[in-house]
Amino acid sequence: EDLDQRRNAVAQAFHALVRPSMMSESCDYNGEQDEDGPTSPVEERRRKWVIFANYIKAFTRSAYFDYVSIALVVLNSLVLGAQVDYQARLMVRHSPTLFRVCEIIF
Repeated sequence: EDLDQRRNAVAQAFHALVRPSMMSESCDYNGEQDEDGPTSPVEERRRKWVIFANYIKAFTRSAYFDYVSIALVVLNSLVLGAQVDYQARLMVRHSPTLFRVCEIIF
């Protein structure tokens, strides 16, 4: 419940910056509509964007994001080390296609 309250506060602050009159409207951004009825397509897109931005913010602040980031950095360094080793041992200028694909991915 605390996370929902923080999400709601962030969403309302964002809308206050985008459109100051938004603070007077009551919307909890949890997928529920107000008694005022349906919103315009622009307001609906803005509401969905705020919800999406809140999920992204929660993900980037989670430990899972840290673990994934560390794993990608370690994996990239291993691939780079293997590529350098391959080129040094065989004295070739160009890498095989697999290493090129890994370069593009990372």
